[in-house]
Amino acid sequence: MKNQLEIPETVLKRWWWRRLVFVKFDEETHTTQWNNYVPEHPSYGFSMEWNMWHRKDELEAFRFELLRRLFFTDLPEWIYLPAWLGSWTGGILAPKPQRSVCGLFSPPKPNYVSFDWMWDLEASDESLCEHFIMFINEERQERKLPTSGVIGRIIGKQLKHGDKRRGERNRQVSWLAVEAHDVKLHKVRQLTDGERSRLSKATREMAAFESPLREALEMANKHKPQNHQNSPQEHLQARFVRENFQERFASRIQRG
Repeated sequence: MKNQLEIPETVLKRWWWRRLVFVKFDEETHTTQWNNYVPEHPSYGFSMEWNMWHRKDELEAFRFELLRRLFFTDLPEWIYLPAWLGSWTGGILAPKPQRSVCGLFSPPKPNYVSFDWMWDLEASDESLCEHFIMFINEERQERKLPTSGVIGRIIGKQLKHGDKRRGERNRQVSWLAVEAHDVKLHKVRQLTDGERSRLSKATREMAAFESPLREALEMANKHKPQNHQNSPQEHLQARFVRENFQERFASRIQRG
């Protein structure tokens, strides 16, 4: 995206993720980075808020904001989503919890297996991996699960460089697709090839969430709490948008 100075204020106001006080927004990658120094309260590092945002909330918010623009235009912004409704949408859009590759479980979990073997600690990583995967594939065959074939050498290479665990998300969220959507919608300028490609890919990915989210919203409305009109009409992160931080959070800390 080109420099934000060319973006109208009415469009910039829609991009609340740029104004969270504990993040620095990278204009090149359109990702949020941890801002651990906030002038309004320099002694507080906001590590807890950043970890919550980076590990879970940001991906959920990104999905919600793009889906809201594409299919659910009557929904409020994610930071102003009532808590009772957010609990329903979060179940659909939040990152899936990381699944343990191994561990001790009681009772035993389905499709897990325990091996009582002794291993040669002086053997090479490649040799150990090759034998381990062979035993794993034998168990998979007995349980009629897909096998991975003979991949001992590949696994050994992955372990050497650090294999990504199932369910673990390391790549940062890029807000480029959402912002490109707004630039196109408000006819700010023509999108670049990169922006069009990112928006097209993200739109295809979000299509899989449309039906589940619509069903969740229908169920939420059926189970709407009686006092929903009196419940807070914003998300926890709303207070950390810069203007809200200045008006609420910072003054509260100073009083304390």
